[in-house]
Amino acid sequence: MSVCCAFAKVHEVFDLMALRLDVLSGSEQLRWASFGSDKRRQVFFAGRMLARWVLARRLGLPAAEAPALSLEIDALGRSSFPAWPDLGLSISHSGEGIACAAASGAVGIDIEDLSRPRDFLALAAQVHSSQQCLQLAAQAEDARAESFYRCWTLKEAWLKRQGLGLDLTRMRGLEIEAVDGPASAASLVLNSSQQRWILALEGQELSEGALDLCLLSPGMSGLSALSFRLIESAAAGAAD
Repeated sequence: MSVCCAFAKVHEVFDLMALRLDVLSGSEQLRWASFGSDKRRQVFFAGRMLARWVLARRLGLPAAEAPALSLEIDALGRSSFPAWPDLGLSISHSGEGIACAAASGAVGIDIEDLSRPRDFLALAAQVHSSQQCLQLAAQAEDARAESFYRCWTLKEAWLKRQGLGLDLTRMRGLEIEAVDGPASAASLVLNSSQQRWILALEGQELSEGALDLCLLSPGMSGLSALSFRLIESAAAGAAD
């Protein structure tokens, strides 16, 4: 499968386009109105515009035509392009960072701000397997953020690709294998002068050279993507 993916900060999306509710579909406007703060509405709007920009790029359309592309939200909160039902779509945000992916099939994306201070060992006990927790505890403290979030984002991207919400039980039952050959997931770190994010994509098959990554933030670079395959344990699947 081929994947078109983009990353931007919220203010960078607004540098390209002012907030205009008339470009949102009816289902998007209902969702926009449900948020209780202007900040959350801005993040939502920026994500919807970035999704349209990604679709325009994938279709080979000028960026100026992106706002006119239709995007809907169904009763389960899933987003789709009605005119292109075979395209998978996923959107994620963390702090000021927003990421979006459109693919030729179901896809999941997740992004996390690596600068957020957390008790990673305590969090890992909730969402990682016993072996993954032991591996995290054995690492130097300054390496734990990237290691924890790589595991977390890959798992959350997997859940999103399945059309599922956050499920801690299933996350604990997901094993992650690094692979050199065909992969179903990719993880990469995005660097800027002041911040770092980690991004994960999960799809049916991510062939080499199938990822079209566009970083809209000036001065940002992405390290080479690492390839993985996620495997759900039989016990986790039986817990549904």
